[in-house]
Amino acid sequence: MTPPVFLSPTTLVLLATLAVAGVLAWMQGGAVGGGILCGALAGAALTGLSVLRLRHAARYRPQQIFRAMVEGFLAKLAVLLLGALAFRGIDQLAARIDSKAFLLTFVSAALVILIPGTIESARFLSTRRAAGASTASTSAPSN
Repeated sequence: MTPPVFLSPTTLVLLATLAVAGVLAWMQGGAVGGGILCGALAGAALTGLSVLRLRHAARYRPQQIFRAMVEGFLAKLAVLLLGALAFRGIDQLAARIDSKAFLLTFVSAALVILIPGTIESARFLSTRRAAGASTASTSAPSN
């Protein structure tokens, strides 16, 4: 029996990442702390959604796994670019959120969460493939 989705290693890593980022943001304070918190929240949320999209594709449409991975990558790239431009170009945001801290924590959170998410998806695919191969071999007609 597999554990519920909310107890998966990806979820635990996501929560731990946000907790560490929250503590670091609180310790730094100011614009740097705002950048740390904003980057971690954006990176964790977007990567979590990308992992969920990847799992959905793996479960219901395995032929679209590569598409789901590319969509997640492009979404992260777009948020990274828009965040960097917004936090550098808009003075009110730049005063509250440091763009370098945002970029570093966004990328860090995304990588830390993406690793267990990808491993879980690959593990799901391998067990599904093995189960499919075993049912195909048992249902083959015998002569």
